[in-house]
Amino acid sequence: ISLADKNGNKVEFAKGIGAHASSEIIYQFEDGHEFKYFESYTGVDYAKYSYDASTVTFEVWVDGKKAYDSYESLGGVTRVTTPMQFVKVDIADAREVKLITKEYDTNAYDHSEWADACFTRSLPERTEEVKESVTNVFQDVAEGRWYVAAVQYVYDNGLMSGSNGLFNPTSDITRAQLVTTLYRL
Repeated sequence: ISLADKNGNKVEFAKGIGAHASSEIIYQFEDGHEFKYFESYTGVDYAKYSYDASTVTFEVWVDGKKAYDSYESLGGVTRVTTPMQFVKVDIADAREVKLITKEYDTNAYDHSEWADACFTRSLPERTEEVKESVTNVFQDVAEGRWYVAAVQYVYDNGLMSGSNGLFNPTSDITRAQLVTTLYRL
């Protein structure tokens, strides 16, 4: 899946939904689902960039009510040369989400894309409090710095351990360190 950016350059996406306009894709949810948003980039597939005959609109309906309309948002139809648009629609407590594409003039080259489409949810709220009074175990974390309690929290909870008595609070984090920390969550 690929779409045009604001400069007309090709942007490729690893996943998404391709549908020829007109189309309707329906997702149904059980009560109590944890999804908060539907997010996607929309546009006409870049493979049709040399054919400006594409004219489509994108809509997102939540429980029978229109939550997004590209025609209203852009003030007109989406063409292959129209820069991709980011869509974020609140779907908390929704039972049904419809993704609709419509042809506008004809359906010639109307290869509509919902690129990087996903349902997202919020992380749970933290229930425990970070200690205000801490014992500093790292030589390079100065007392009184704004991050002392946070450093102590990640150490006490096994998220980060430092190295040789140092935490290196001003160093960049490596990808390996980030992945390890996320795994430990």
